[in-house]
Amino acid sequence: MIPNIIPTVTGNDINIIVRNLVREIAANGITYESSEHSMNRGKKIQEVWNAAICLTEPRNRIFKSKLQIFNPGLAAIRFVYMISGSDLLEQIAFYTKSVRYFSDDGKTIPGSSYGARIFSGRSKQNQFEMAAEIIMKRSDTKRAVITIYNENDLARSIDSLDIPCVANIIFIPRDNVLHMTVSMRANDAVKILPYNVFEFSLLQECMAARTGMSLGYYWHTAASMHVRGDNIANIPQLLGETTTSGRMTAVPFFSEEIRRQIMQEEVCIRDSCTNSSQVTHGQIYRFWKEYPAIWADILSTLLCEAFRVHNIEGHKWLKETVDKTIAQYEKDSVLLGAYRDFLSMQ
Repeated sequence: MIPNIIPTVTGNDINIIVRNLVREIAANGITYESSEHSMNRGKKIQEVWNAAICLTEPRNRIFKSKLQIFNPGLAAIRFVYMISGSDLLEQIAFYTKSVRYFSDDGKTIPGSSYGARIFSGRSKQNQFEMAAEIIMKRSDTKRAVITIYNENDLARSIDSLDIPCVANIIFIPRDNVLHMTVSMRANDAVKILPYNVFEFSLLQECMAARTGMSLGYYWHTAASMHVRGDNIANIPQLLGETTTSGRMTAVPFFSEEIRRQIMQEEVCIRDSCTNSSQVTHGQIYRFWKEYPAIWADILSTLLCEAFRVHNIEGHKWLKETVDKTIAQYEKDSVLLGAYRDFLSMQ
């Protein structure tokens, strides 16, 4: 079985891209059942090979669907976990318990903790900063590559619960505009791709801000681009929807200092900000007072999701608080606005 070759799926909004890509998979992909050795064992897979997408407006990165495929709160959590440079299980499991399934030792996330490889690395080198230095010194470089998948991943692939899907990240600076390509071995076009585009396009924007460049196109490729299991049956409903992303505000600047500030805020959220509605409200207000809009939007959304996860009885208060915050910061609270829409479907 060989799937048909599909063209690059291009658009200025993640909602357009995902739906057009899924349409291509449904029309041109092969269908098979995962083997007993796969983490998807027994599931039906629809798949195309070497798929590529290009998001020409990376700030239009928020996916929306009545199928509740994309939780903006979880997207904020995933991105902040990435830039924290951590691979610790408990840090991310605080927000989403299902991640525990992917830990081999009950302490770490060995593969999909991309930030640990980007900002720390096996040799404790910060690949993000190394790539930034190359870009700033060689304005049209082809050498600014961050490596994710390595030989150790290949060696443990048979038994590990979590092998990185991302192979590498390539920055392409041209004419003071920073483009970026993320290359993956495999990607679920419905369940995972919207989160990947959100977090990696934000990483691209952080690099553009770090190097003083404008934000360019976001490219994303996968050797296996697929739809799995129950989501195959949801394809008609997904394709029948018409949704658009709000345009998130720009990252004005980025540095190691900013990254560490965001890391500290996340620690504070886990330590003290999810058990009290009063504390949570105060923190949201402080974020918008002290941080540029993009960081206030991300941190507020992360905090609200943390509160939702740990305070089941507080959902009414949470919705009211989100509404009040959006009313005050309507133009800038784009992610929080998408999170309000997500809450309304709960």
